[in-house]
Amino acid sequence: MNDDQVLKEFRSLAVLLSNPKGVKKIVNKISNWLSLNITILIQYFGVQDSIIRNHEGRLILNIGSGDEFPEECINTDLFPTLGEIFKIFTKNKKVRCDYFLNILYKDKSLVGKVDAILFSHVLEHVPPHLSLTVLWNLRDFLKPGGTLRISVPCLNAYDKKPMPSNQNIVTPILAKNSLVYRWNHKFMYDQRLLTILLESVGFTDVQTTACERDEMGEFDVTRRKEETIYLICKSR
Repeated sequence: MNDDQVLKEFRSLAVLLSNPKGVKKIVNKISNWLSLNITILIQYFGVQDSIIRNHEGRLILNIGSGDEFPEECINTDLFPTLGEIFKIFTKNKKVRCDYFLNILYKDKSLVGKVDAILFSHVLEHVPPHLSLTVLWNLRDFLKPGGTLRISVPCLNAYDKKPMPSNQNIVTPILAKNSLVYRWNHKFMYDQRLLTILLESVGFTDVQTTACERDEMGEFDVTRRKEETIYLICKSR
């Protein structure tokens, strides 16, 4: 790739990464704060308890479901932001998740009741000083011997040839910056660090796996497999 093409990619990425300013920045902060805290209130008052209580069969949580809603799972996400609420009322967009869940809050309705957790591309959005709190909560949600399948982005994937195409950028250093900053990621992990963190909160039998392999592999988002680290582990 010649210098002109690199410069073109840099300029395009710089525009994508420009932060909102003024009123838009303030609205975004208020919206995110409301989304997080309304979710906690819903959990605290047990509004959704019946969803767990009446669930039949194996209870699998898909945390941070985004656009993926496997029917076999209870798909969770935060309460909608102001922008999402606006789309719900003006564009008939539906709230498709089954359960509002803020993973920083230890939801008593879930503690010790979950058979398996799918935690795909979520941990990297959590500030690092809160990561262990999240992992503790996930462990406590699981029954003894329950399974956690966790996946996070892999920066090292952009040192390989051919590079993943997900960022639509062919300059390695720019693709890495896109992976980190374009998607509002707070912290990046590798296999060793993630294993250490999981073991430190009491998970056992931590193993590396691959897309669509091992327990709950059928729920993996295949479009991300080239830039993803997959781990699977058990609760005590």
